[in-house]
Amino acid sequence: MTSAVGLEHQRGVPTNTTILVVEEQFVSEFLRTVLVHRGYQVICTRSGNARALLRRDRASVHILVTNTPLDFAAFPDLPVLYVAASPDPEVACGFERCVALRKPFQARQLYDCIEQLLPLTPMGFCLWLDEDSAWAQGTYEYRPMGAAVIARSDLFRRQDFSARRKLRPGPGAEFAGQFASLGHINAQLEKRRKPARRTR
Repeated sequence: MTSAVGLEHQRGVPTNTTILVVEEQFVSEFLRTVLVHRGYQVICTRSGNARALLRRDRASVHILVTNTPLDFAAFPDLPVLYVAASPDPEVACGFERCVALRKPFQARQLYDCIEQLLPLTPMGFCLWLDEDSAWAQGTYEYRPMGAAVIARSDLFRRQDFSARRKLRPGPGAEFAGQFASLGHINAQLEKRRKPARRTR
């Protein structure tokens, strides 16, 4: 059975991005719940139905999430999120863009992987950092997402951005660069974190 779920438009979330999920039923239900909550349109179906959909209308699917990526080797240009307990690194070689996510995983890890697979061209972020906070200004599909500020120990999420918030980095903030996606900007945050101090 094939099911599609979408959300009404929300500021800062990609309601026109369709994710095709081919997984075991209980995993599909979890993925659909967390991805719809994030604002994505989600189609959950079986492998055969998914391949038929892709042959009929490849352009309608932006990302495939599956534990059986080799079933979709005929679509090497399709961005794939490969979810498995022990992902085979050679599987990714058959796709132009493939990200592996090891089970079990948390929703935040799933979101970051999905964002790495989104088209890079229409999205951009500028990042500023000081000792305690991180500021970002972003656009998505050439529309302003607004600004966001979080603790430097946290990671950015789409819902952190508000078009009403004005970007006001602190006087000691440094410009950390421009990034193509939230996945890239969060990777930069993690890279710059100081190691935890040891307590005696």
